[in-house]
This record gives sequence, structure tokens and C-alpha cells, in this order.
Amino acid sequence: MKDLLKQFLIGSFLLMTAVSCSKKDDERTPQVEKQTDVYMAGFGMKGAKSVARIWKNGIPQNLTNGTMNASASCVFVDGVDVYASGSESNGAKSVAMIWKNGIPTPLTSGINNAEAHAVYAVGKDVYVAGTEYEGSTAVARLWKNGVPVILTNSGKPSFANSVFVSGNDVYVAGFEDSGIKATAMLWKNGTPVIITNSSDNTYGRAVYVVGSDVYVAGTENNGITSVATVWKNGNATRLTNNTNDEAYVTGIYVSGADVYVSGNDYNGSKSIAKLWKNGTPILFSENTNSVYANAVYVMGSDVYVAGNDYNGGSNFSAKLWKNGMRENLNDDHGNAVSIFVVEK
Repeated sequence: MKDLLKQFLIGSFLLMTAVSCSKKDDERTPQVEKQTDVYMAGFGMKGAKSVARIWKNGIPQNLTNGTMNASASCVFVDGVDVYASGSESNGAKSVAMIWKNGIPTPLTSGINNAEAHAVYAVGKDVYVAGTEYEGSTAVARLWKNGVPVILTNSGKPSFANSVFVSGNDVYVAGFEDSGIKATAMLWKNGTPVIITNSSDNTYGRAVYVVGSDVYVAGTENNGITSVATVWKNGNATRLTNNTNDEAYVTGIYVSGADVYVSGNDYNGSKSIAKLWKNGTPILFSENTNSVYANAVYVMGSDVYVAGNDYNGGSNFSAKLWKNGMRENLNDDHGNAVSIFVVEK
């Protein structure tokens, strides 16, 4: 069971009722709560097949028909357009995909295995980070409007996991694996930027940029334990310590002076969903099952986390937490790995 839970954790590489009352005229008028649309992306099940899925305000919408296995990895909303990245099997290989308002577009030919891990849209430009295999070697890719860009020619296996656009600059986070050590990577406009000189294995999972500050969230692994880590301009902050069995970062969001990180801590028997705010952990797993926090998004004073819980076999269900409180989803079998919130 321990191995099964670890595999599920790795493969999935996430606080309120309002009370109104009459007030005197000289009392402060309560702030009106923002009306939002909450989008999540991931996968659900249709028979024995996985289907790429998005949820809008808890209502699931399938992007694929269940003929082939598929999964969505990221959702991004730009105005009236809803983008999702992911992959779908063609029966022999995994094809990197993007969906715009539910319309699919393959990014790869289907000759090689490929996956799209993240999407970011700015105006007419749509950026997708992912990985395409050349033979047995994984190669980090960035697609701009469907045109692939190779981020590295080192010959080492490389993976692009996240993309962020700030002004004219495009940032991609991931890692390279020399066969001896994995190294967290940041590419800025296609040029690699060193963010760590750690002797341990390091993995870049997510990137977020505010002004001149570049945050990369990921994991350090010394071969025995995994430590959740955030690098800010190359300076590491460890969110967990080496006594933990396994800890993984899944997402990051910066709001003002506050840095929120989602992730999971495996304690030897189950996964515990975690949210860190400025390095301080917030525990919100509320049952005895393994619970996973896969992504975080902040809108004003509200903090949203997407994830799932899992109790063995195929018994998993997508979850959404708002300020630590679970929101009901109309989905008994699914896994939410990305979240995006917009104001109505």
C-alpha cells in the first residue's frame, strides 16, 4: 500500500460562512463578497478510460469522449477564452494537446510520446510548456502558438513543467537529469538560468514572477527524503525538513507580500495535503484518507486549493477548498490538478 500511495502521489505531479444582520447607520458597511467563476482541470473516469476534464464552479465538463485515455494538466482563462493543456493517447503514443473553449488542437504529431504540462495566454499568444520524447529521451519544450521551441540541446533528459509570462519575458520551470543528478531548471526566454547549486536532486515544479522577483517551487531529494522547497531569485527556502518521509510541491501563487505554496507530505502511510503561507504550513486534510493539494490560486482575501482524496484502488475524487473549507463538487471520481479563478 505504501508503494501504491507513493506512486499515486508522484504521478499526480492544493476557512467560511457569511452572516448578515441589520446595522446602525453609523456602522461600517460590510464589504460585498466578490462573485467569481472557479475553473479546475484534471481528469475523470468514463468507464475504464480516463477523460480530460475541466470543472466550472464545481460542474464537470469533459474535453474528451473516453475513447482513449486523456488528462488535462492546466487551465488558464483569458477574457472569454478558457484554455486547457494536457495529453490524449492515440492508441500508441501520448499526444500533447491544448483545448480552447473545448476545441482540441494537437501540439505534436503522435509519432513520439509527448505531454503538455502548463498553459499561459497573453492576448493573441498562447504558451504551452511540456515534454516530447525523442526516442527514449525526454526533451523540454515550449510551444508558442503551436510552434515548438527546444529549451535545451544538452542531450540530457529534460522536463518543462510550468510557464509564466511577465511583460516581454517568458519563464519556464522544470528540470534536467544527467543520469547522476537531477537539477531544477529555469529558462528565461529560452536561456537557462541557474537557480541552485545543491548537491541533491532538485526538481522545478512551478514558476511565478512578480516584478524582478522570480519564484520557483519544487523539491529537493537526497535519495532518502524529499523536501518541499521554494527558490526566490536562486535563494532556497525549505518548507519541510529531512525528517519527513516525502514532501512535494505542486503549485505556487504570490499575492502582494504573501507567498502561497501547495503540496503534499507523505508520512509513511498516507498523503497529507498542505498549504504553506510564507513558509508556515496550514493543515486542512479532514479525514483518514490520503488527501492531495495539487494547485493554489488567490483572489483577494480568498485562497483556493484544488486536489483530490484517495483511499485505494480507483476510489479517488476531485476536491476544492476555499479558505480551508471543502466545497462540494458534482464529481465522485476525478482528480483536479490545476485551478484558475476569475471575477465575474
